[in-house]
Amino acid sequence: METDFDKRLESVLGRLEDLQNRAKSGELADLGMTHRAVEELSVALEELHAADAELREKNDQLAAAYTRYRDLFELAPDAVLKTNTDGAILEANRAAARMLRIHQPQLTGKPFAMYIAEESRRGFRFLVSRLRTGTEVRDTD
Repeated sequence: METDFDKRLESVLGRLEDLQNRAKSGELADLGMTHRAVEELSVALEELHAADAELREKNDQLAAAYTRYRDLFELAPDAVLKTNTDGAILEANRAAARMLRIHQPQLTGKPFAMYIAEESRRGFRFLVSRLRTGTEVRDTD
């Protein structure tokens, strides 16, 4: 996916390549052409600085959003688990660790099914398989 920055950078690089070709051919030998080339490079540099500032701002916004997500995830009063499609735990919040009575880092990589009562595991695995195939699951009783 080409971003606005990519397009601007491509444009600047294209103009720079054009100026280099014109300089090699001697086309920029006169002072007026050289002055215009320097002006174009200055404009290109300003555009790159503006694009850099825009990217930094977006990066800061993304970092802030991630921090909010992490705080909501970690501090949620309810147990929250993130699993892969096979049911292995990728992340667990503090409430989940408390509920399952295990240290939070030790949950990562464990199959969630091992924390389901043995008599309910078959049904749990069935639900996971349905979710994996994209089948809607409505009633879990």
